Amino acid sequence: MNPRVSIVVEWDNVLLAGSIRANAMLRTLAAEIQGCDLPCETLLCHDPVAVPNLELDVHGLPGIWRPVPVPGSRYYDLKNRGALEASGDIIVFLDSDVIPEPGWLKTLLEPFADPSVQVVAGHSYIDPGEVYSKAFALTWFFPLRTETRSIQPVSHFFANNVAFRRGTFLAHPFPTMDSTSRGACVQLAKDLAASGITIWKTSAAQVAHPAPQPGRHFVLRALAQGRDRLHREQGWRASFLGSFARYGHNCGRGLVSTFRGRRQVHLAWTGVPAVLAICFSYYSLCFAGEVMTHLRLPAVRRIQI
Repeated sequence: MNPRVSIVVEWDNVLLAGSIRANAMLRTLAAEIQGCDLPCETLLCHDPVAVPNLELDVHGLPGIWRPVPVPGSRYYDLKNRGALEASGDIIVFLDSDVIPEPGWLKTLLEPFADPSVQVVAGHSYIDPGEVYSKAFALTWFFPLRTETRSIQPVSHFFANNVAFRRGTFLAHPFPTMDSTSRGACVQLAKDLAASGITIWKTSAAQVAHPAPQPGRHFVLRALAQGRDRLHREQGWRASFLGSFARYGHNCGRGLVSTFRGRRQVHLAWTGVPAVLAICFSYYSLCFAGEVMTHLRLPAVRRIQI
């Protein structure tokens, strides 16, 4: 009997990326399910307070679609609850703000034909549109889009594009981490490695992620990134010296990757100054987030994004 697939979609990022992109994701996901040989269900996990009117026209869409209300929950909690509600042998996590490329779902599931494979990650990249998005495609923590097709073990994954065997994830859910927003996937990767579970990455299962929204989201995302990174560090790297070192490393890496990758994202030379200005501004805010965390300022500790 073919394994059943449960696709868990958090309906939290939609609050930032907007409903237009989320609806584009749903249309693309429906096409992926239509082309999949395995029976699929899709769970749309949301906080009914933050998203009080989750009304989606799923009539005629392939597979089973159902909302899962999880009051008072955010990003990782929604994923964990969705996994508990899922009935599939394989659980796929997809975010509400990413756009899968054609063939994404079949490619992500193919490695599970090997019974020893427990976790498969896809390849997530920033969609390089205008100069602002190109800046994040080149200098943020996501890699650039790839043309390669490979399956290899990796030490980390992105929570927006990954699949687990059900039993493996229920034994290793996203951990609860106080005072952070987005560090649970990093800790989970470490927990899996400690348990001897290999994370396999299939580079051809690609999804496009948006850049942070300009303005308030840009500022809060950067401050939270700095705060969350500091919480994961130990030894001297958790000191002010470590924060200064990361700031220099991030700016230097952004400078190098801009010149190395500009052709890949079709960035003209005239756009380089703007990209570097965005890069340096963002990582200056990350550094500020670390400094504010060192100083135990309540404002940065309360950021949830």
